[in-house]
Amino acid sequence: EGTRRERGRVGEELAVVEAREREVRRSLEELSQAGSTCPVCEAPLEEGRKEALRARRLEELEELGRRREELRARLRGLEEEERRLSEQERRMRRLEGEVGNLPELRRELEEIRRRREEKERELRSCERELEALREEHRRAVERREEAGRRWQEALRRLELARELQRLERELTESRARHLSLQREVWDLERRYREEEVRRTEEEYRSLSSQLGRVRGELRAMEQLQREREGLRELLRGRLRELRRKELEALRLREASQALGLLQLALSRTQASMRSLFVERVNEMMEELWEEVYPYGDYTSLRLSVGEEGDYQFELRDRRGNWLPVEGVASGGERTDACFVMRVALARALAPRLGWIVLDEPTHNLDAEAIQELARVLRERLPSLVRQVLLITHEERLEAAVSGYLYRFHRNKAREEPTVVEQISLPPGF
Repeated sequence: EGTRRERGRVGEELAVVEAREREVRRSLEELSQAGSTCPVCEAPLEEGRKEALRARRLEELEELGRRREELRARLRGLEEEERRLSEQERRMRRLEGEVGNLPELRRELEEIRRRREEKERELRSCERELEALREEHRRAVERREEAGRRWQEALRRLELARELQRLERELTESRARHLSLQREVWDLERRYREEEVRRTEEEYRSLSSQLGRVRGELRAMEQLQREREGLRELLRGRLRELRRKELEALRLREASQALGLLQLALSRTQASMRSLFVERVNEMMEELWEEVYPYGDYTSLRLSVGEEGDYQFELRDRRGNWLPVEGVASGGERTDACFVMRVALARALAPRLGWIVLDEPTHNLDAEAIQELARVLRERLPSLVRQVLLITHEERLEAAVSGYLYRFHRNKAREEPTVVEQISLPPGF
């Protein structure tokens, strides 16, 4: 608004200068065409006085030309400043919208981080289960190979069983022959020795025992076949579960990558917004510092961001070097710097700031700094905010008041109530 008013004032002055310049040129032309009589008052006009008037008109015309160029340059500068301020206003509106969404983005980021941690825990659990299933699959393969070997053994024993059946048939035939021969035993006993009879009985008992063993092995092979079928079904189920776990692990890896990209985008957005915010705060602090700080040893101050993301509060000396406030500035200088920073932060965070409360702002300030602060509070700060509340024990700050002034006092020894005394009113009341 101030820039527009200044541009209007400069435009008006430029119009006045150009009008005066045209009037002087017209006067020169009339003076050049005039003879010995003044073209204005028709009085006698000597040649020396005519040349003096013409010289003054030329000098005035040259001065008006310089002033016209200065005003035009000033007008162009004001127009450029107005365009820059309009651009900054558009950037501030955009920044206000982005800052408004920042808490929601942070909550979404926290939720995404929490979900990512849960998915990572599930992924680790699935990987452990997958490793266990792989180990179990390896053992199952070993058991399958062992079962294959036992199956071969069972086949061998089946061949033995078949051989046993053949022997049983032969034994049956032998029994039949034995029954047929039994009747002949009594007749042959006298002809055969008892040793031959015992050998035949031992052979019979040996064959009967061998037949029992083969039958036991056959039952064991049948049991082994049933176990093998059960093991095959178990391996099929474990293989299906293993494939399902692998697909789930793949989906979890893809989700983790997507969450990582989102986190990177949010981090970059946050860094960009912080850079814009710090830039705006530094512009406001540089503007306020010249009004608040009455000395020339420190010409400006700023907030800078370190490599690790921490903030540095710095002052610029006469040589243009930036120095940290902590450990370099005095108590009063730190007080001024903190005051400027708080006002700049308030204006950056709340562009339509309506009021500011200042509680004991003169801590560590000397007399000259207090007078300068009073001038800033009286002349400069009301143009930034509509209302300023000042609370202080410093009576010299009464000069800073441009509105209502109240004095509070109480007799603590007598425990009297606080008395409020109105000292002054705003102009016009």
